[in-house]
Amino acid sequence: RYAIYDVTQKQITMIGDVVLNRGASQLRGQRLAIDLDTGRATLDGAGGAARPGAAPAPGGRVSGRFVVPPRPPAK
Repeated sequence: RYAIYDVTQKQITMIGDVVLNRGASQLRGQRLAIDLDTGRATLDGAGGAARPGAAPAPGGRVSGRFVVPPRPPAK
């Protein structure tokens, strides 16, 4: 629904029906926070806040589908 890019803190926060794809794997949640210094990302199911910086609503879920790439044949 919306995103906040905090240049001074080097953080990106996306709130509301977030979908994260990597290859065929997919994660869905309500809030994604990315620390650009460390590369660490956190996805949670907390409901979006009414306004940026406000505390999120409790509850919610994160769902995911992980697709494991095939192993190369044994030699």
